[in-house]
Amino acid sequence: MMSIMNPFEQKGFGWLGLLIVLAIIIGGGYWVWQNRLGSPTSKSTVDISNWKTYRNEEYGFEFKYPGNFLEIKENNEPWGTGFQLLFLKYKSGSLSLIVLNQPLDPKNIQNFYEIKIENPETRNVGRKIGYVFGDSDAGCGIVVVQTALGSKTLQVGFSGCEGETIPSDNVWQDKILSTFKFIK
Repeated sequence: MMSIMNPFEQKGFGWLGLLIVLAIIIGGGYWVWQNRLGSPTSKSTVDISNWKTYRNEEYGFEFKYPGNFLEIKENNEPWGTGFQLLFLKYKSGSLSLIVLNQPLDPKNIQNFYEIKIENPETRNVGRKIGYVFGDSDAGCGIVVVQTALGSKTLQVGFSGCEGETIPSDNVWQDKILSTFKFIK
């Protein structure tokens, strides 16, 4: 009759060996998370030396954006409760700036359908805090960042539709948002 041995009772491996293997796996996973997946704004860089600058004197801000947008429309068209100032078409999505005719209320961030966003994430927009939410409709998706602009709200949208995906990684978006300067 064969006897089955418990591997934890054998010499050489046991609990100590299991703990060492587990520590290696956890340590390796932590290293990959920090060095490959970690915080994009702290580990990754985006070269902005060739980026263009958009400046709006009326609302008192400027920011940099990649120069490889396919279409750039500066306008002041009505848009919901505000005005669309800028629309940048990228090869696989777009970036838009909208000024809403209402002050930013961080406790009442709302999407396009006036539904309150519970506990929105935050991101830096220049030296200001922006409140982030995502939305989708008819096969299109958007990441929206809202920040205070005096008695109004500045809304920055990164969007794409089916078959398009504007670079949605936070590195690209955060780099654009970090270049905002408020001059009023």
